[in-house]
Amino acid sequence: GEFGARLDPPAHDDEMGRMTSLLNEMLERLHGAIEANRRFAADASHELRTPLTVIAGEVDVTLRRERTPQEYRETLARVRDQLRQMTELTENLMVLVRSQERAGDRLVHEVALADLIDASLARMRGATEARGITCTVRGGTDVLVYGDERLYARVVDNLLANAVQYNRDGGTVTVEVGCEEADAAAWAADRIVMRVTNTGPAIPREEWERIFERFRRLDASRSRRTGGAGLGLAICRAIVGLYDGSVRVVASEDTGTTFELVLPGRREASAPPRVAS
Repeated sequence: GEFGARLDPPAHDDEMGRMTSLLNEMLERLHGAIEANRRFAADASHELRTPLTVIAGEVDVTLRRERTPQEYRETLARVRDQLRQMTELTENLMVLVRSQERAGDRLVHEVALADLIDASLARMRGATEARGITCTVRGGTDVLVYGDERLYARVVDNLLANAVQYNRDGGTVTVEVGCEEADAAAWAADRIVMRVTNTGPAIPREEWERIFERFRRLDASRSRRTGGAGLGLAICRAIVGLYDGSVRVVASEDTGTTFELVLPGRREASAPPRVAS
């Protein structure tokens, strides 16, 4: 049970030496996986403990004396908000677990990316209109991606929600979709590229990879304000990894940030005309 131990480095590059090196590599991977699971369990427990503590505090304070009906309603509203955060966190944790479980049993269908984008923007219309954020989509009407529609819907939702939440009031979100065709001689699918650009604050270069870690936040207070637990981008990376895709930050400066999503797919031979919503 102690995976921090290692075999002595081999003195010679013979069969025994190579086997020793392979065993050390295996132990390193096991140790990393166990430590990652420990951190994940600790972080998840912390995230769930916070709203539970708030709920218990609200109830205790309310029960100390008689309250007016309005005060009871206000307490229930605050409790409901904390329960909403717990429900969202639990659902996100389940998505992460299920995405890992599906690594050996992936559902692969042709999914119209434009439909996922349109549906996601429709769900966020209230938030964008309230803050005066303009969303623009360029391209993507003729591409299909290979994968699970429900999981991909979560990826698109998380990327667009991130672009809206960490934007300035009156800003813009631009979604650009294109297709990089595979080499005709290669036995591989084309690559569908979706870039999401907002006009929010810059992400420091050293954080471009770290923000995809579970429970990673650049600004804890800002994440609390938006209700985020630091799981959205981690979920995106876990899901696209199932289908040999990728998601990363490709640019970030004071004028905004661009995320790039790459998935296997193809162009439709004859795509139907898109009706603007």
